[in-house]
Amino acid sequence: MHQVKLGVYTPTYRNPAQLRCSVLQTLMQTRPPDVLVVFQDHKQDSYAWAIKDLLPLALIRGVELVYNY
Repeated sequence: MHQVKLGVYTPTYRNPAQLRCSVLQTLMQTRPPDVLVVFQDHKQDSYAWAIKDLLPLALIRGVELVYNY
């Protein structure tokens, strides 16, 4: 049987608190995604710091977390 892969794309723009909330809620879903891509549409400041401490949770849940800015 072919296993379905699930990916989630999360755009963000100048709102690190909402980014953190969105990533945390996505990671805690009953069926977490296989990959979670965060795209920051603002190049001057990186908000990777807002989700950096969530990386261990992503690994525990089996989610590849990709951050692009």
